[in-house]
Amino acid sequence: MLFALFGFLWSAVFERGRARSVIGAVLRVGAIGLLFGFAIELAQTTSPYRDASMLDALCNGLGAVLGAVAGQLVLCDYSGSPAPMSLRFMRRRPWIVLLIFLVLAPLADALFPYQISLNIGAAWAKVRQSSLIPFSGGFHEPWLELLVERLFCFGAIGFVLRRTLKTLSPIAAVGVTWLIGSALAFFVELAKLLVAGRTFEIDSLVLSSSGALLGALVIPSLASLKIVERYAKEVLVLLAIGLISYSELMPLDWIYAHELSAKMASIEWLPFKAYFFSDPLFAAFDMGKKLYVSIPLGFVLAAQVSSPKVRLNRAILLVSMIGVVLETSQIALRSRTPSVTDALLIGFGSWLGAVAFEYFISSDQSNEDVSE
Repeated sequence: MLFALFGFLWSAVFERGRARSVIGAVLRVGAIGLLFGFAIELAQTTSPYRDASMLDALCNGLGAVLGAVAGQLVLCDYSGSPAPMSLRFMRRRPWIVLLIFLVLAPLADALFPYQISLNIGAAWAKVRQSSLIPFSGGFHEPWLELLVERLFCFGAIGFVLRRTLKTLSPIAAVGVTWLIGSALAFFVELAKLLVAGRTFEIDSLVLSSSGALLGALVIPSLASLKIVERYAKEVLVLLAIGLISYSELMPLDWIYAHELSAKMASIEWLPFKAYFFSDPLFAAFDMGKKLYVSIPLGFVLAAQVSSPKVRLNRAILLVSMIGVVLETSQIALRSRTPSVTDALLIGFGSWLGAVAFEYFISSDQSNEDVSE
């Protein structure tokens, strides 16, 4: 997985616009990844706690190849094409890209910790244990988490779906949006039955379905307000800041004054120290979550600046500063540990979001040049 990311980024930085064939670029990146893997395994021979393995090096090379294939398909162009197919598609159908991005959140959360079991008997036992009466035993999760991660998330999904159904009558568009959103929510809850330790939650289904209806009925009316239309980018920035603040500051369990010195001593100054000693699956999930919430902020901040020479650096700088402020604020939270790692990941996610905006704009400009 890590070398797939390495191969993708290598393609983005060093191979884009250079190679004349996909195969040549993939083989080159794969060879670099393999050599890199051999170097790592060779270095492990000096460590009393690690064992060098030829299989690890081969997997490193394979991961680099897979990442390079993805990078070439997503980023690079050939045969005089004005832009990669993925970018032309993103420009013509941006709502699909946004919809996929939004759906990733509830789906990734539902399948975690990704211990999939196809035992039908166990799944049916979970169904029988689940309550079919919403909120009969109170909230199974903190109400703010349910509100944001179910109601607001599916509200955004419903809003995007509603905006794509312009050809239908208003009533039909609302009905179709609600049905699709409810079906998606049901699928997410159904998927939990196949994951160890997860159960079907009727509360989540009701809130998610209500969120889809909210996105079809209420949010379009709010989005059409004059003040929202006039300051649309600023509203998106505030929403993106709210998302990353929620992710970094929940559950808002503030400490007492006498606990401050202990919290200061718990700051993780060494980057990725916690990931090194934690379960790889949990580390990967936490890393993905940090990137997920910071990418939108980098994207919308880059959209605020018209000059292509400064918007990338400005977006990265602003989001990195926000990340540092949020991590510093975690000193006052009992269940959170301030970490240099999180600040670095937030800055990296902002870079990914700003680069995505640059590609989005470059795709648009390339298509305009060709049409001229």
